[in-house]
Amino acid sequence: MSMHSVTKGESMRTPLTTTPEQVKTFLAKKGDASTLPTLVTAKQLAVATQIAESTIYQWVHLGYIPHIRLGRCVRFNLVEVQAWLQQHTRTGRKERKIAVEVE
Repeated sequence: MSMHSVTKGESMRTPLTTTPEQVKTFLAKKGDASTLPTLVTAKQLAVATQIAESTIYQWVHLGYIPHIRLGRCVRFNLVEVQAWLQQHTRTGRKERKIAVEVE
């Protein structure tokens, strides 16, 4: 374990100031940006799907919806969520059947 002395004006911790777009740009230069999934927060997913954020977090807790946990952060891969939504989509009835019992 090496010790690093802190000089005046230098902090022990370097703040993370890189935005997701900067990361994608950096990876694009390396040729790997196409493999990077588009991740959204629960709040962004709630707005996009018009489902309550609390419901989304409940689904995460139950393991119902596909998600990625990064420490305490929960993120959602849009491609996986769209596929999951497609699997849970039902077609409506084409006609109504009325059951009538005749005695």
